[in-house]
Amino acid sequence: MKRGGAGLRSHESGRRDSSSDAWEELARENPFWGVLSHDAFVGASASSIPEEFWRSGELHVARVLDTIRRRFDPSFSPHAVLDFGCGVGRLLRPFAWEAGEVVGVDASSTMRSLALATLRENGVEKGRVVATTGELLEHGCSFDLVHSVLVFQHLRRHVGEQELERLLAVLAPGGYGALHFYLGRNVPWLRRAVGTARARSRLINVLVSTLRGAPTTEGLPYEMNAYDLRPLIVRLIDAGISQLWVEAWLDGEGTDAMLFFRRDTHR
Repeated sequence: MKRGGAGLRSHESGRRDSSSDAWEELARENPFWGVLSHDAFVGASASSIPEEFWRSGELHVARVLDTIRRRFDPSFSPHAVLDFGCGVGRLLRPFAWEAGEVVGVDASSTMRSLALATLRENGVEKGRVVATTGELLEHGCSFDLVHSVLVFQHLRRHVGEQELERLLAVLAPGGYGALHFYLGRNVPWLRRAVGTARARSRLINVLVSTLRGAPTTEGLPYEMNAYDLRPLIVRLIDAGISQLWVEAWLDGEGTDAMLFFRRDTHR
């Protein structure tokens, strides 16, 4: 499975189940591979990570800003950027080159430490990382760009919907959003059901992999939770979004979409 437009399997804030403990376990074992699942990143440390890792983040940020400028405002230049599911700071670094302030959110304390180190090592002083979007709401934070990629798919839908509401709550009037959602697998319902069961049960994962001739005793696969596009659009409209651009694509057996939008200035 390849996602993210860089030819790499990616889980920016991915987790093997919906608990913070599981995500923290992965972050301690293999933080860079946990962000982009490429063989070159297995066992890598901050000092040994290939430049390809950071370059992929730069290309993604450039595409996001280019889309906003082409579809909405050619002069857009972000002042404060929020990256939900920031991981080790792969995207925070290039966002910081474009904005005066960057804030990352990640459930893992290990990831937060690595992301903060990434910012400091790149001379970014006006950057910070927090554990939850709730902290930002409590402090009345506001951003003119909220972003997330390859994160919501690893959250159960009801959790993801709550996080979407929080992200919209901290989006400033006239600000922009760029959020990625996985829309589902283009396979028969039985295969989808089996995939969901494997992601949520270690025992079922081991049984299915054994039947397929590739036994495994490893942890749970990454959950791939699909979202319906129509309810997402309704939520955006309710939050004061009147301008929306959707980019959708087929990726192997799955369908993905990136939602770009602008919040009305009077909301």
